[in-house]
Amino acid sequence: MSIRQINYTIFRPGSLTDDRATGKVQTQRPSSKEKMTIHREDVARALTYAVGKPQLGGKVFELFNGSKSLTDVLN
Repeated sequence: MSIRQINYTIFRPGSLTDDRATGKVQTQRPSSKEKMTIHREDVARALTYAVGKPQLGGKVFELFNGSKSLTDVLN
């Protein structure tokens, strides 16, 4: 099996925090390093959401805390 046959989605989260999830994310990199963070639980939700979503295959997403719902950002 070649890599082209494997359906993958890559997430590149910002610095992980232990704060409570907000369910709000963004894929645009913030302008300052201090804002390049995301809650661990929000990353876990993104990973869970991507499973079984072939339309997300072959894509790379940077994830940071934001103001839009996960489904809005990833669809």
